[in-house]
Amino acid sequence: MGVSTTHGFAALTFPRPGCCVPFAVAGDRQAWRLRLRRRRLPGRYLAGIATGITGLVAVPYAEELWRCARDRRQRGPRSLGVI
Repeated sequence: MGVSTTHGFAALTFPRPGCCVPFAVAGDRQAWRLRLRRRRLPGRYLAGIATGITGLVAVPYAEELWRCARDRRQRGPRSLGVI
């Protein structure tokens, strides 16, 4: 009937041997060393990344903290844990 799902996934996940040779030789330890880029990323690009991280991670937490503080002021400090 055709290629099984597992076989199809394996074909997508594991490339043929030798297809990634331009990047590194299997035994070359220098290829896996971390090093700085020759050309630094532009400041506007880094600012955009920082804004995205702040908008998608920190802002929802800050909003929840704000809601909890507002609720605590309205109900009083002893109302925590009681629904």
